Amino acid sequence: MADTGALPMGLGVNPPQTLSQSALAASPAVFEAPPLRVRLAQAILGLAECAEVDVANSIFVTGAISNGHLAALSGGKPKTVARLVEQFKIRGLIETRRQRLILRNPEKLQDIVTRFVSKGV
Repeated sequence: MADTGALPMGLGVNPPQTLSQSALAASPAVFEAPPLRVRLAQAILGLAECAEVDVANSIFVTGAISNGHLAALSGGKPKTVARLVEQFKIRGLIETRRQRLILRNPEKLQDIVTRFVSKGV
């Protein structure tokens, strides 16, 4: 047999992409997850829906809620979530006390989520 220099079938050739791989490559923003700040706001608002007490428009979420729990709910790392929780506290959105989370301004938390959704991402 003569050596033609051709590679055996399939070697040196990229395998065909599946439809989902093609779609991801064409428009990655379609499948992009929301930023952690948005996911954390959603998680806190979700906890508020199950809240036991609403005192003067501040929602009290009782139970042992740690940064680890919030990280698990939002899909972030505990240290990053702790930084965001501090930012939310500084902005007056939430307050933390022993064994509870207090939503001081749930409307602004909802605004964080709404702004992300309205960007069309």
